[in-house]
Amino acid sequence: DPQEAHTTRETAALRARLASAPSSFEQEAILLAVVREHAAAVLGHAEPETVQADVTFVEQGFNSLSAVEIRTRLAQVTGLRLTGPLVFDHPTPSETAAHLRERLAAEAAGQGGTERVAPRFVLPTSPEAAPEGTAGPAPAAGESLVPLYVRAHRSGRGADAMRMITGLAAFRPTFAGAAELAAVPPLVPLTRGQVDAANPLLICLPSFGATADAQEFARLAQGFRGERRIVAATVPGYTPGEPLAAGPDALLDLYAETVLNAAEVASDASPFVLVGYSSGGLTAHALAARLADRGRTPAGLVLLDTFTPDRAGVPDELIAGLPAAVLANNADGTGANVVGGDDWFTAFAHYYAFDWRGHLPRTPALPTLLVRHADGPDGAADFDGAPWAFSDDVTPVAVPGDHFTMIGTQAATTARAVESWLATHLTATQDRDDD
Repeated sequence: DPQEAHTTRETAALRARLASAPSSFEQEAILLAVVREHAAAVLGHAEPETVQADVTFVEQGFNSLSAVEIRTRLAQVTGLRLTGPLVFDHPTPSETAAHLRERLAAEAAGQGGTERVAPRFVLPTSPEAAPEGTAGPAPAAGESLVPLYVRAHRSGRGADAMRMITGLAAFRPTFAGAAELAAVPPLVPLTRGQVDAANPLLICLPSFGATADAQEFARLAQGFRGERRIVAATVPGYTPGEPLAAGPDALLDLYAETVLNAAEVASDASPFVLVGYSSGGLTAHALAARLADRGRTPAGLVLLDTFTPDRAGVPDELIAGLPAAVLANNADGTGANVVGGDDWFTAFAHYYAFDWRGHLPRTPALPTLLVRHADGPDGAADFDGAPWAFSDDVTPVAVPGDHFTMIGTQAATTARAVESWLATHLTATQDRDDD
């Protein structure tokens, strides 16, 4: 298992250097050099100096797959067991180096430095929030549901398996609003571009499939070439020990608090645009309306292949094969899945069972870009059969690829389509003197 802790000569040498360093500052400098060295190797650079310490990994060329590769490399050289979206939770080499130093220090102090990454969302009553010494570590991620589902899917019973997994999700801890959480992570920065009247902040809301966090937008963010500031929200419950949002209102309340507490949004002069991919587009539209009610209306909304729900949850014929498609499209270079585990699967099933029909009010004046992939059943994007009726200001745009590749291998083209709309539609709306 490439994610298990490794003890090698390189690990021993690194730990000896760290032990002899006179201060935590020197230790962090050593680890920063290690992070830059391995980041350069993953990116194919000859010199570690080409990797900038305070620029996000995404801006320097990392995507979800290369993020797994550097996590594996850093696990091997440090001897730590590193899990989760390491370079997205700690978006720059400097921040990753600081995190590694903290993990190594915790291990040296006998505080579980080799344990899995702590949950990002924490309930006050969970073991992670209990007083020190009163509770053990949360259980590690399991893998039993994935092969069970795969067997059911291959035998034509994928929908039956998903109903069972949705039922299991009902036994997981939940929260009804942000106030019930003891810890909430901030929006994750993907790029650190400028934010002003002509360059609104882009806030990305992930789908309920795949990693359900910032990793989903890594390639899309690269397509903007660092010219805009892009951040992303995280869906709670996909990491072991995290609670699930009890329903759409709970998730929207969490997102609203997270967005309003972001430094870039705190100023009324800072415009922002919500970007939602697939099911994340439903949360993006619903969140736009909720933020407008609280006095912070987004400048626009970008929907990447989002469809209007016509029922609670997802039809059996779609949910039966959706996890299989997500697993197939989230494999690393070795064929191993980047996503998976029982927590991931129960969260996946839980959120796809939500009923969004009562949470999508009409926002007639909200500028909305509706992006659909051109690789449809008839070889063209389907706007007529799948319109977006919740705004009167909708711009339809077709991009190459399918549902997955439009933010994967074709993400650069999708980013250019979004950039064109931002530069023309929103700027024109801001400049002209009308209603």
